[in-house]
Amino acid sequence: MFEIDESARLPLTASFATCGGDGGPMFPAALAIAAGKNSLLGAVPKELLPATKRSLGMLEKEAVQGKITSLSVLRRYGNPSHFRDMKEEAANKQLFSVAAEVPANLRPLLHTLLPVRNGRYENQGLVITLNGLVPLGPQKGLIVAHLAGSFSCYCQQEEIDDLLKAQTECPEFMEMLKTHNGTTFDYEGTRLQAATKRAKHLLGL
Repeated sequence: MFEIDESARLPLTASFATCGGDGGPMFPAALAIAAGKNSLLGAVPKELLPATKRSLGMLEKEAVQGKITSLSVLRRYGNPSHFRDMKEEAANKQLFSVAAEVPANLRPLLHTLLPVRNGRYENQGLVITLNGLVPLGPQKGLIVAHLAGSFSCYCQQEEIDDLLKAQTECPEFMEMLKTHNGTTFDYEGTRLQAATKRAKHLLGL
């Protein structure tokens, strides 16, 4: 059983909530964590899909001294391994996605936690801008974007720097970022934005 550190409660809830909003596969777990469940096991409703349970199992591998911390969340959903999983689903397997409104050749990038300032992600001089992000919780400290939402990661700057470096070292990630360098993706008016807004309301964020 992995205890959820208090520092991880908001970023973990927001990460789950932005995976399709109130209709996404992770939303039941987001509700459980927001309701005060203190363990990852306690946050896993029985009706979760096998793929969702697999995702939570991978999160457990990022536990720090037996706890799911804010750094665990950052690493699980921001590191290249998650990007590659999303790329496999979007580009290779062409599976259904909660982010179907995002072009498949951009979806893996936006389905990865991206450190942003005013909706702007920059790495190695390459930039992509996100409009229409739904703020989940107080927008203070270091902010990350995940699909149509933005939230505080409750991490330190050096941890963000390490994440940016890891993303830089992933050739597929940087190739996709280079392809979309200088572009803006707008969530305004999308079904995903609407679902994320509903999730925000239901979770009290």
